Amino acid sequence: MCADAAREVGMSDSKADADAVSEGEYLPDNHGLKRTLNLPQSTAIVTGGIIGVSIFLVPAAVADIAGHPILALSIWLIAGVLSACAALSFAELGAAIPETGGTIVHLERAYGRVVSFFYGWMVLCGYGAAALAVVAIMASGYGLRLLPPDIAEKIDPKFMAMFFIALTASVNILGIGRSARLQFVLTIGKCLLIVILITLPFVMGSVDFSVFSRPAEPALDMSGIASAISNGLIITIFSYSGSHFVTQVAGEVKHPAKDIPRAILLGFGAVLALYLLLNLAFIIGIPFDVFRQSDAVAADLMEAAVGPIGAYVVAGGIVLSTLAVLNAQFLGYPRVAFALASEGLLPSWMAALHKTTRAPWVAVFVVALISMAYISTGSYSTILTSVGFVAHLFTTLAVAALLVLRYKEPNLKRPYKVSLYPWTPLVFVIFSIVYLISLLINKPMESLIGIAIVASGFPVYLWRRGKGEPAGLPHEVATDL
Repeated sequence: MCADAAREVGMSDSKADADAVSEGEYLPDNHGLKRTLNLPQSTAIVTGGIIGVSIFLVPAAVADIAGHPILALSIWLIAGVLSACAALSFAELGAAIPETGGTIVHLERAYGRVVSFFYGWMVLCGYGAAALAVVAIMASGYGLRLLPPDIAEKIDPKFMAMFFIALTASVNILGIGRSARLQFVLTIGKCLLIVILITLPFVMGSVDFSVFSRPAEPALDMSGIASAISNGLIITIFSYSGSHFVTQVAGEVKHPAKDIPRAILLGFGAVLALYLLLNLAFIIGIPFDVFRQSDAVAADLMEAAVGPIGAYVVAGGIVLSTLAVLNAQFLGYPRVAFALASEGLLPSWMAALHKTTRAPWVAVFVVALISMAYISTGSYSTILTSVGFVAHLFTTLAVAALLVLRYKEPNLKRPYKVSLYPWTPLVFVIFSIVYLISLLINKPMESLIGIAIVASGFPVYLWRRGKGEPAGLPHEVATDL
């Protein structure tokens, strides 16, 4: 029965695979997953996975740190360029090695199974599950603002957060087709909100470009500018993270060699443009001193245009934004666990596919369960903060994997190559090393706790390695569950 199911999937995907092969495209074994994602859907995973809540909240803090509009915009631009170096590196790796799990596969090819296992363990039990919990809590907070106060006060925010986790997990269990369509709709929705916010100052006739000629407050010398940029990058760089999610579903992209680089270039390019234009709208649409002290700058701008209902519009947009991030995370994180199980480093039942939808339903369910546990105990924030050091360390290793594989596998077919190599990945790696050192100095205890959380997977690694379970398709045993 399992073999029949596998043949059926092979027949359903045969046309896409045949088209790709006829074009000379390398398609690795996708472990029974369907190749259904097209370019618009892949791009939505990139854009929707990056744009979260921070772009609606962080700009005011950056403006306050900068003290001048030009410096504030420069910080966002520099953070975007640094993040683009990582995104372009992921584009090359994803096109050259288009396998399910993305980063976990790239790490294994570059550094071996030990490194890839601990990355997967961190995603499953640490950073990935905790990040889902944090995003769900944010969605819950803004979702409750849309309800009448007498109803909202009766609803536990944790309950609503778990509802959002269950909702997005269920959609992903229904298959990549449905989750990809949902991602596309949610991404279009939040991009439209940002476009509306960008145009508001011009519609209102409240554009003030003279703000750029004002003196910086406080006055800045070169060391002050450097300090402002450094502090600003710390809180902006993560607003650009998420371009790697599409590489984690590479086993389900129809034409990964072409579409993964295109999706990252288009998706990240759109994010960079939207971020810069939105910050410009805040700067010219709101008095700068008011802007830099605002706790909800997007709501302030919308309320100035349409009145009190503007706050509800922004809250609704933020809910859409967080749901898109949740969905992108559920597209990515469970497939990391799925890839580990497919390699025998987790029990084979973790690689089970739904008989009808061919979704990695067990991995989705387990990740959702761990996230809900973090929400119910309130431990998500502590875990996310603690594992932040290790998470960025693995991101640095993932980008550096491009350098390693260029040396180790010079003959690997690379449909897309980053420009300005080796400087493109090196710029991000150097910045990340400096950032990691500063984390160790400023937050030594949190960093050590994060290392301990990830190291807790070592007995599991020894156990699974000792099993000697071969790589391949261990999930076929559980396909009919």
